[in-house]
Amino acid sequence: GASLAVVALMVLLLVFIRQADQSPAPATVTAERVLPNYAAPGAAIPVQLRLTQRADESGFILREYLPKGWKLLQSSPPASSLDNDNGMVRWIIKAGDTRESIAYLVQVDRLARRGSDGIFQGEVVAASGDGQSAVPVQGEGRITVAPVLWADLSGDGRIDDGEMLQASYTVDEMAGVHIDWLELERLWN
Repeated sequence: GASLAVVALMVLLLVFIRQADQSPAPATVTAERVLPNYAAPGAAIPVQLRLTQRADESGFILREYLPKGWKLLQSSPPASSLDNDNGMVRWIIKAGDTRESIAYLVQVDRLARRGSDGIFQGEVVAASGDGQSAVPVQGEGRITVAPVLWADLSGDGRIDDGEMLQASYTVDEMAGVHIDWLELERLWN
């Protein structure tokens, strides 16, 4: 009787341990989106996706859905897959790639209504156990359409010294995509 109970308990324990091993592992990477406050119709605006460091260095796919009618102009690294008609961009980040961000420029729809919002959504898709997990991109997902340059954080129609300093950080962090610094300096002056 007692030895049968011990065997039954051991079998249950083994089954439990096996099931615990097969539970999906948490995603190994997360992303946070950084957007400017304003986007002018037809303008190119910078978007950053900051990636967390991964405990392991397995690969993943980052998928972004752009606001309707907005188009990707360039990105670093270059997009692995681009569907500008439907506003979907994908990047494959291979195992061992320890980059900390993805940067891209997106052109606002020329017909975007003033006062409307551009909505961004995205997800990080990674392998986990015997399947895959998708974790939503965190951070900012909404930008207001207004006739204001992206560097004008207050939206008051002028770029002050503090905003120019912040814009310089953004330009540095967006290495790999071309942001017109001379145009910013002209507007600042």
